Amino acid sequence: MMAQNGSEVYGVFGVSATPATFGPNDINAAGFSLGAGVDFLLADNFVIGAEYVSRFTSSEEFVDADVDIKLDTISVRASCKF
Repeated sequence: MMAQNGSEVYGVFGVSATPATFGPNDINAAGFSLGAGVDFLLADNFVIGAEYVSRFTSSEEFVDADVDIKLDTISVRASCKF
């Protein structure tokens, strides 16, 4: 729900599991995501927003070595409500 000034701040949290194959190696990576975003209502049916999410994934099954991946994303969007 938008605030009276037309803005909305929110948090993001999630967990993930990713099976993958790299050549002859099968790995199963697991991790979590954490982030925040903001939306602004510009008109009754038009919203712009931005979001930052950091994803952390780890696997101990890749060629007998630990593989840790950290991926940061920033997204900007515009949407029209019908």
